Amino acid sequence: MFVLGFMFVISCKKEKQEKDKIGRIELSAPQSTVKRFLELQLIAKAYYVSGDLVENINFQWQTSNETIATVDANGKLKARKVGQVEISASYNGVVGKYSVEVTPNAIQAISLSEMKDTLVVAHYNTLSAKARLASGDEIDIGELMNWSLSNMDLAEITSDGLLGKTQGNLLVTANFEGMSGTKAVFVNAVEVTEISNFLSTPISGALNVLPVVIIRSLATADGINIDVSKSPGYWNLDPISLADMKSKIDNFDIYTKFALEEATKFRGYKDPNAVPYIGYKVVGYITLYEQLPNSYIPIGQDSGQDMYMPDYTALFNRLNIEHYVNDLGVKEIWMWNGGVAPSYPCYDPNIHGTDSFLKLWESNMSSALTGDISNSDRRNDDLPIYNHTYVLYSHNIRRTQAEAIHNRGHQFESIFAHVNSMQDGNSDLFWKKFTGQDSEGHAVTGRCGNTHMPPNTTTDYDYENTALVQSDIEDWKPDNSGVKKNVNVNTWKNIAYGWPADAPSSFDQKTETQFYIYWMQSFPGNQNTIPYGNGKTMTNWWKFVTDWEDAINSNMGLHTN
Repeated sequence: MFVLGFMFVISCKKEKQEKDKIGRIELSAPQSTVKRFLELQLIAKAYYVSGDLVENINFQWQTSNETIATVDANGKLKARKVGQVEISASYNGVVGKYSVEVTPNAIQAISLSEMKDTLVVAHYNTLSAKARLASGDEIDIGELMNWSLSNMDLAEITSDGLLGKTQGNLLVTANFEGMSGTKAVFVNAVEVTEISNFLSTPISGALNVLPVVIIRSLATADGINIDVSKSPGYWNLDPISLADMKSKIDNFDIYTKFALEEATKFRGYKDPNAVPYIGYKVVGYITLYEQLPNSYIPIGQDSGQDMYMPDYTALFNRLNIEHYVNDLGVKEIWMWNGGVAPSYPCYDPNIHGTDSFLKLWESNMSSALTGDISNSDRRNDDLPIYNHTYVLYSHNIRRTQAEAIHNRGHQFESIFAHVNSMQDGNSDLFWKKFTGQDSEGHAVTGRCGNTHMPPNTTTDYDYENTALVQSDIEDWKPDNSGVKKNVNVNTWKNIAYGWPADAPSSFDQKTETQFYIYWMQSFPGNQNTIPYGNGKTMTNWWKFVTDWEDAINSNMGLHTN
């Protein structure tokens, strides 16, 4: 009895398996012919052996000849060439087939009108062509086209579309069976880049907003990588992609802005309530995918070869910088750039030409009021003159935020020393008493230090010196009566500045960067009461950074009169 029951169960199970087995797949379509270039939707149905319809099946679709017609995963056929083609749908080894005839369909014209008129270097445009049929309908047959370019140096056709390589006017042509359509495309090396929220928003509580425009010159020959014949590394060529370089600069911009805003908190390293005097607001960001234009005006030599100043007038006219300065109030231009000099260890005369022998000052000022007071050769014809003073800071794309902030240090030294001389007839208050120099102008330790030298050393770039030296930097008074404390690298290295949340705990030259913040926070700043004898006090030196014209016109000095 038990055996019979067991055999009955097996028999029922086998019968059910046979019943659930797919017996056939049928394909159908609204018609069995389709004109070339048009589409036809096929429908597949599967049936069990029992004849019942199978629900919810994902069929595998195939075409017998992809040159005649293609079919997608949903059974949609696209006709490509006149001929007979068989479309099949399969599931679990069962196949259904349907024969389709592709019939002629005449093309009257090919149009590229939907393609964009401009293409930015290092970006892609979609290659799009439409054919107008005898019926008047327009269809997209871009995948069937043979594409050609009038100048392969300007752009390249890739699997992703049309890639811009360098600026110029380009003709893009789509050819199909003796017919063609052409599109004029301007390949532009200038991109108006999106400004991040961090860069466009001044630090909270800032007493003054200083508008900035950032320009980055990223020379490229292929639209993908930095052109090392224009902007190599120093020791080696150091190839790097545009994407990686942009990512680095994005971080450098953030670190630079944060450090500069933090630096304007007077003695903020020990006063948690210190208010930032300046908040930086980036109002324009421009990426230039080529080398800065060369003026071919020699301004010095390197290894016996002439170095040249960039043609800022031509560049600023092209980028409409006058609008940013006159209309948007920009007072600083941050210029990321590269270049090469014959003294570079990586220099190769076979690939590095004189068009990249650029002399780039760390800072450069344009001012109709005072002329150029900057860390440069102080020419007054190298930058356009606009409605108010602005300062151009050069940032090397092959270095970091530390050098960018370093450049500010030298600019501040230049303007503070100039103001000191205008007020007192000499720059002793700044150089001798603030930074620390002896009567002959040699650097000494124990005061506030300068851009090159922290207060515990007289060696250039010695930002990580561990020697403990007594300094009055945190209670500086011109007469040297301030409280002194031992300082060394750990003094500024260990300050818990509130770097942006996404900044890593350690990044390149962070210690050096923190020294600059610490040093600049020691400038006599907002609401300082540092005495200068006979009832005088130090002024707020950051005023010279935010409003050069007003400070100079009001005869403001480093101390009250």
